[in-house]
Amino acid sequence: MRVLITGARAPVAIEWARLLMRQGHQVTMSDCCRLPLGRFLTGIDRYVRTTSPRQDPQQYQNEIVKLVEEHQIQMLIPTCEEIFYLAQFSHLLKQTNCLISELELLLSLHDKSAVFELLSGLAGVKFPMTKKLTTSTQIDPEWESILKPTFCRFGEQVIRDIKQVDLQQLDISHSTPWVQQQKLIGQALCNYALFDQGKLIAHQVYRPDYCVNGSAATYFQPIEHEAINTFINAFAKQFQFHGQVSFDFIEHQGECYVIECNPRATSGLHLVAEHLQCWSSFKANVGQVHAAIDQANVSELRTSERRQLATNTENNKSSQAQYIGFSMLIAGGLNMLFKRQTWRDFSAAKNALGDKNYPLPSWALLLSSAELLTTALYRNQSLAAASTSDIEWNGQHGSGM
Repeated sequence: MRVLITGARAPVAIEWARLLMRQGHQVTMSDCCRLPLGRFLTGIDRYVRTTSPRQDPQQYQNEIVKLVEEHQIQMLIPTCEEIFYLAQFSHLLKQTNCLISELELLLSLHDKSAVFELLSGLAGVKFPMTKKLTTSTQIDPEWESILKPTFCRFGEQVIRDIKQVDLQQLDISHSTPWVQQQKLIGQALCNYALFDQGKLIAHQVYRPDYCVNGSAATYFQPIEHEAINTFINAFAKQFQFHGQVSFDFIEHQGECYVIECNPRATSGLHLVAEHLQCWSSFKANVGQVHAAIDQANVSELRTSERRQLATNTENNKSSQAQYIGFSMLIAGGLNMLFKRQTWRDFSAAKNALGDKNYPLPSWALLLSSAELLTTALYRNQSLAAASTSDIEWNGQHGSGM
């Protein structure tokens, strides 16, 4: 099977490429960076640099359609926010299985206000009180709450103490809305789920740790969580989702709250990748995704569900914690290097970027990091902001294509 993976800058793109190549598939990777990690991955057929979808969505569409047709791509797997641009023209790729759900569903899930109305009533979880803001005068300064744009990432723009900022200086308007949301204190949790036309293929709940900026985790500890399992199964029944989706949660006063949704690949993929199998359908000549799982890990399933084991894996108990490179060692500051727990966690986990059969050259991360640093300096942005500024989606539906 010939597969195109977009968002080659992302560690999850590396994970997808490796699991596919291990199974004999041909992998093409693309991105709009000059030096993304995926470009240097051993074993891929090619890397193709595209136009930035955010800067020129029509040209991006032209290039992806041409790439898919020229190389007869059978499966397209987005990994980052380019998915919102791909979703606008995925219907044109008729001979390709695009792991992309309907655009309007993706946009509603991505919107930190609309997502709660969409998910309302689903079992297993609760939702924080949330108010959409289109002007700073709507902010209630006495409410124990947080503020964040309806479209943001990495927790960079989240205001966790509204009493410490000048609220009138915030850029809040109808075109750039924010939300004021109930402040929740507790354990942060995440999940990752993979769906094939509404069918849950793989699911893992994990605890994020060693976070950059208090939000972007570099260490992922798999766990079991009954409430989140109930929620994702309710989500599966409610929506005919196709592709990858992830949610962030907080356990607050004995209840599990959904905080936001990322309708794309996230780091939870690393925890389920070894159980996924992908192959071509003989009838449709498009890619399909399935999961293989050890019987020992699903002994709790009912007998009537055992026939589903070839296509469903949920919270694999044997999954090992994983980390992203050596960034976890300094994610919380250089003082983390001098804590015993840091080194205990490091030695007990697996490096998600390491692989003997399909390695990344030691200098690849240096080149990619140098490009990111140069971009950040040139645009006067933080490294986190610079890492997505050319692909992110901030609600500009209908503005470019």
